[in-house]
Amino acid sequence: MTIGRALSYIVIFLALIGIAIGAGYWAIYRVTTNENPIPKITNAEEFKAERQELEAILAKDPDDMKARQELASLLYNFYTFAQDDALSAADAQYKKIASAMISDKDDNGEIAKIYFHRGNIARELKSFAGAVTIYEDGLKYDQTNATLKYNIAYTYLNDLKDYKLAEKWMDSIGDQMKNDPAFYYNLARIYFEQKRYGEAAARLDKVMEIDPANAETVRNDLYRRTMEAMGQYVKANQQKNSPIEAQLEVK
Repeated sequence: MTIGRALSYIVIFLALIGIAIGAGYWAIYRVTTNENPIPKITNAEEFKAERQELEAILAKDPDDMKARQELASLLYNFYTFAQDDALSAADAQYKKIASAMISDKDDNGEIAKIYFHRGNIARELKSFAGAVTIYEDGLKYDQTNATLKYNIAYTYLNDLKDYKLAEKWMDSIGDQMKNDPAFYYNLARIYFEQKRYGEAAARLDKVMEIDPANAETVRNDLYRRTMEAMGQYVKANQQKNSPIEAQLEVK
């Protein structure tokens, strides 16, 4: 094997590692647990049996909110085992749950969580503008919900490509998510897409400070591309132990 070929394999291997680790920063927050836990589902047969049991309970008592919550959660979290459109069915259940909670004047924070689930379902169904609307409806019940705002920002960034609105929503949760590397990573992506490379680099430096375990992955991906875009990647790489704010003038 030639040295050149060996080096090319190493580059590919490192890139794959970067994709695997970095994926965590790209993923939207998604709740997979709930107040009414359901059994662990491992295959389509278990999913079908659990669904039929819950639907039978609701057929006898449509007001059984515990069973309805469990059914919605089942359809939402294990829809890949379904042969039909389980996500749409989950959304229908969550709509009924929200309606009942609003009618009963339940805790607004709990109502907002239902809209969080519904917004995530809309994203899974590729209805991105619809997801934003649902998240915003959830904020009517809990105006301080940082996760709803983060999901709006992420949808504008990743799906709708509206970087100004993505930045607006990210800015609204800066204080609440100041210790979250995903917040700074996606904020860096917003700046990068707007060619504001100094600001992007500064936020990536913050990511590497908060999450040193993934620092090399960040450095070899978006950080490297940011430095290359600025024409200063070589210089920054030579001084990688010093904060990026000391190397670049940032706003």
